[in-house]
Amino acid sequence: MDTVNKEWNIKVVFITFYKFSVTDFEYSVLLNGDVKITGYKGSNKVVSIPAKIDGRKVTEIGSEAFYANEVMETVTIPSGVAFISDKAFRNCENLTTVNMPDTVVSISDSAFLSCRALKNITLPENLEFMGESVFENCLSLEEIRIPKKISRISFKAFYCCLSLKSVMISKGVESIDHWAFMECESLEYVLFPDTMMVISPSAFKGCTAMKGLYIPSSVEYIYWHVFDDCDDLTIYGDKDSYARQYAEENSIPFAEPSALVNNSAVSKTKIVLGKTVTVNARASGGTDSYVYSVLYKKKTDKNWTKKQDFKPNAKVSIKPAKATDYQICVKVMDGTGSISKKYYDISVVEPVANVSQISATSIKLGSKLTVTAKAEKGIGNYTYAVFYKKKSDKNWTKKQDFGTNAQVSIKPAKATDYEVCVKVKDSTGTTAKKYFNVKVS
Repeated sequence: MDTVNKEWNIKVVFITFYKFSVTDFEYSVLLNGDVKITGYKGSNKVVSIPAKIDGRKVTEIGSEAFYANEVMETVTIPSGVAFISDKAFRNCENLTTVNMPDTVVSISDSAFLSCRALKNITLPENLEFMGESVFENCLSLEEIRIPKKISRISFKAFYCCLSLKSVMISKGVESIDHWAFMECESLEYVLFPDTMMVISPSAFKGCTAMKGLYIPSSVEYIYWHVFDDCDDLTIYGDKDSYARQYAEENSIPFAEPSALVNNSAVSKTKIVLGKTVTVNARASGGTDSYVYSVLYKKKTDKNWTKKQDFKPNAKVSIKPAKATDYQICVKVMDGTGSISKKYYDISVVEPVANVSQISATSIKLGSKLTVTAKAEKGIGNYTYAVFYKKKSDKNWTKKQDFGTNAQVSIKPAKATDYEVCVKVKDSTGTTAKKYFNVKVS
């Protein structure tokens, strides 16, 4: 890579066509005519790196290009960039989101080291190389999926990622270097592929939240101190696997995975439009470590909307956009990669409507006015409240508090204009009001 990317040692000033000031980006032109970003002098919280500069493709983010930027919160790397060099975003302590294209094939050493606020990043499927300490000390990173073209998770790659909860390693990865996930104290879920062969020293040391880990039979060797301080860990595997031998030699509980059971539930099966339904994802059996995916769709549709991809987060809220019947699918996956699905039918109805009526809009003094309270839609079990007042007054007189009586009589005391308010309420507590003007002569 170094041979191909020899520079002409030319620095060109970025032009205003790209909506940045002329001094925002520094870059050099490579021997093949492509551009490498070498520095950023802007002060934007949201930064979009241009795909082209002066007609030349941007293909590389250079060493320390954004090093210790204190302002940037979101960065979008354009399609066409293949290389992110060492320390490119190191110590960008306010960086929360990185939008990375599938064209990136290499992320070098310490590229995102100590990006303490970094929470959202998806590694591209075409990524072939990750350097050492690439995400070390990214304290807010919660999940990561290692793409299939990576063969080795490098030294200290995710060391001290204190919020990291789930790691999904794609088929193709063969080894994990020492200290790779050390001190990831929130790590609950790890999915190993059946291509994994070697786990190096102290790779998961200090992962105190890890309770169940399935190690496939493809693993041929696990080094020393890999699971130190993982006091609640049970290793799962096949009875004749090296994982069992390792567990026994290191006094770690071992078990063969049992059948995975999906115990998920939803808060309600009928809701009013505008309200939410909460999915409580739960599982038992398997490997005692789980991630959850939640999808939903209108019952008449074919395609599902993914509300949550597989994550340890077990509580997911869905707010349907239309009053119709929906389906919700909850998937639970254990550490073996086994998946169990559960489906729910959800009815979404229009909010309660007040269709109350009164017997007349003009009556004689001494006569009675009859209110007939009535509701539609919403979720049944309606109750009704009735209030009235002289139009010139501020305060209302309560004729009936919420109750099931739907017919209420009012006998005004004076010949003047009155207002009547009828409130209807359904079983969700949602209310709808309706007002009437009545002339008493």
